[in-house]
Amino acid sequence: MEVLLGILPAVFFAGVMGVGAIAFVVYGQKRLGQLQEQTRDYTAGAVAQRLGMEVVRGAPGQNLWITGKTALESQHLDICVAGQWAGVPVDIVYYRDVQHEKHNWTEMTVHSEWEVRIAAHTEASFGHFEVMFRRPKAHNTVTSFFRNPMPELRTGHPQVDATYRVTGDNPAIAEALGELLAPLIGLEYVHVVGAPGRVSFRLDRGAAGRGNEMMGVAYALYDAERVLNVLTAIVRTAEGRA
Repeated sequence: MEVLLGILPAVFFAGVMGVGAIAFVVYGQKRLGQLQEQTRDYTAGAVAQRLGMEVVRGAPGQNLWITGKTALESQHLDICVAGQWAGVPVDIVYYRDVQHEKHNWTEMTVHSEWEVRIAAHTEASFGHFEVMFRRPKAHNTVTSFFRNPMPELRTGHPQVDATYRVTGDNPAIAEALGELLAPLIGLEYVHVVGAPGRVSFRLDRGAAGRGNEMMGVAYALYDAERVLNVLTAIVRTAEGRA
């Protein structure tokens, strides 16, 4: 009897913890469903309709902000929304692949591929450039897209040069970028990258830490029209069509 009495508290505690864990999962799923409902305007189909584009790859009902998975859960999302904007081919790509490699009960390696961007495509040649906040806050700090640092380019536009740090390998484009980037002033998140083939607004380089990498997605999709206006204006200028 004494042994039984000794075991009962442990059994009771384990039962309470089990019920608590189930309740936590149920509550979490309910909360997740609420968040997805509140952000239904961020599904691929809703974003495509709003921008006059179409979903060319992936599920139209996939929420691009609240995906339904945490950063570490196994998942595979491959969404592409594409169309034309101001006569320029553009797309929004959301690709995330997370796979788990379990070594034993306590060790696991997480393999993650992650690319999210809004892009305007072009055959024009303009070198490489990158635009980031000069004095970023925690939520809009990003890591550079390029492995090797490039020199700073002063655009000559006082507000742009005060707000952003523009780097690149083609000084000839600096002055033009000043006026073209000015409409982005006031946005909470900015990361523009120019490279052969496209000018993109990167949403996947957030450096604020785990759980904050999605901030760029929320901000950029909210202001997608303004972002697309700037990206396509840069492309049209590079192509001599401005």
